This record gives sequence, C-alpha cells and structure tokens, in this order.
Amino acid sequence: MKKVLKVLGWGWRIVVVEIAAGVGYRQLAFPSVGRVPDVKVEVTPEPLTSGRYQANHVNVCIDCHSMRNWTYFSAPPTAGTEGKGESLR
Repeated sequence: MKKVLKVLGWGWRIVVVEIAAGVGYRQLAFPSVGRVPDVKVEVTPEPLTSGRYQANHVNVCIDCHSMRNWTYFSAPPTAGTEGKGESLR
C-alpha cells in the first residue's frame, strides 16, 4: 500500500510540474496584447467598392467561390453564381 501511495504522490507531482511549465510557457512565449479596442466602421460606398475590387481582381476570391463552366476554355465562372461562398469545382 505504501508503494502505491508513493507512486501516486510522484505522479501528482509530475502533473503539477507539467501544468506549471505549460502556464509558464504561455506567459513567457505569447505577447501581451491587451484589450481589443472598440472600432467603429462606417458603411460608405468607398469600402464596398474597394472590397469588390479586391475580391475580383487582387485576391481573386470570386474565381474559386463560384460555379465554373467546364465546357469552355479556362472554365469561366457561371453568370449569377459569383461569390456563392463555397468552392464548387
């Protein structure tokens, strides 16, 4: 019985040390960024136009997030399915 209690005692000590090491790593490795500031976004036509330009020409999100017409060369997006939200290939 003494041996079992001794093994359990060492097991708990190991668990406590591992938890302390994990908390210490978290505190030292990750930066303290503070609270998230309150940001108010104004809904104006300029950000919408910019987002539309980025989705169509810069990031080309619309290219993958539209149904494609594979019967044509380069598989252009099918009209009316642009930006459906899921990649349908």
